[in-house]
Amino acid sequence: MKVQPGDERDTSWERVESVFRVFFYSGDGPFTTETHDVSDTTFMEALAWAEQSAGKDRLFSIALLAEDSYGAKGLVWLVGIDANSSPHDTVERRLYNELDRQPKSFIERGRRARM
Repeated sequence: MKVQPGDERDTSWERVESVFRVFFYSGDGPFTTETHDVSDTTFMEALAWAEQSAGKDRLFSIALLAEDSYGAKGLVWLVGIDANSSPHDTVERRLYNELDRQPKSFIERGRRARM
């Protein structure tokens, strides 16, 4: 993690409305994915909903749904990452490891299925 001073004056825009894409993963891997776009909410509310909705039987990850200057949709991962992907660098590995904070029995079952 890198931490450095920031300047709150160097941004030219901000957006309050956000759409969070919540992914739920179930099965023994590769995981079956269920996806929901959650709007008219704060991040903390979306996180609480994802945790409650996942229960003990599913993993979840959350991304900010964003558009580039051409209108193409993309994702900014906030919690976890695509559970069906393989991490390629250290940040992706750390995001993937965030799935470890979810129910261990489900995660271990999915990892064993991939080995």
